[in-house]
Amino acid sequence: MVFISSLKSKIIILSVVLTIFLIIVLGKWLINSDTTSYSTWLWDTSVIETDMEHTVESILNMNIHSVYLQYSSKVSNETYRNFISSLQKEGVAVYALDGAPDWGITDHESKDQFLDWFHNYQADVPSREQFKGIHLDIEPYLLENWETNQEEIICQFQTLLLQLKHFTENRNTSLGIDIPFWFDEITFDNKYGQGYLSQWLIQNTDETVVMAYRNFAEGKNGIIDLSSQEVDWAEQENKKITIAVETEKTPEQHVSFYSENKHTLASEIKLVQEHYKGRIAGIAIHSFESLKKRSQ
Repeated sequence: MVFISSLKSKIIILSVVLTIFLIIVLGKWLINSDTTSYSTWLWDTSVIETDMEHTVESILNMNIHSVYLQYSSKVSNETYRNFISSLQKEGVAVYALDGAPDWGITDHESKDQFLDWFHNYQADVPSREQFKGIHLDIEPYLLENWETNQEEIICQFQTLLLQLKHFTENRNTSLGIDIPFWFDEITFDNKYGQGYLSQWLIQNTDETVVMAYRNFAEGKNGIIDLSSQEVDWAEQENKKITIAVETEKTPEQHVSFYSENKHTLASEIKLVQEHYKGRIAGIAIHSFESLKKRSQ
């Protein structure tokens, strides 16, 4: 009887240990099973030269999977190489970020300089140090004459996009672009056909990032509501689409999570993730600089 009792005790202890082990293992699996990709914009490129180690560490701690890194001619190629390789070995992709409202309209010089640099950089370095692609932040609607000359500006914008599409396709790299949520209400009727600007941009780029800037996910005029048409179009075209949220300080409080705590930001993002599960490429959080301040 003593032997049987001892055996039962050992079995119970073993069962408890096994249960705890399974809980730990399954718990880790569930945490890591979130396939949502997170991206951010890094505007102050100088930090990768002055404080690369902490910048890389911050990006990894934030669980960022993609970085849109603003191009700067003041940063050496050696610095870009070290930064990209440091992140790429951790599974983080880096995209060359550039653009301006007057790109392809009045400003051709900075656009051409960026493209020349990108071409030469990519050709000179091994794959582990290359950018994953080009990410555009052009925003032509910030031009003074947008309201009075919208049709012509849109046509010039489309011409520029097709040039950049050709450029990236010839170099076997990706092309992404930021678009405001309200581009799905902007129509065009020109040499490129007829339709909605958002849909056309989705068709002619590899990935679009919809700036659905609101500090609430659900309901009318919320993040989900503002991005739903773009997600539908991206699904139809079999293209990648990412939903972006704002954390920088903005004049209108409802546009940004600036005044909200990290728990609110996380919970609202989770609602967007759950609603679009399997339909979006991920969530973009603007910006790295703002996220870093929030984590301090």
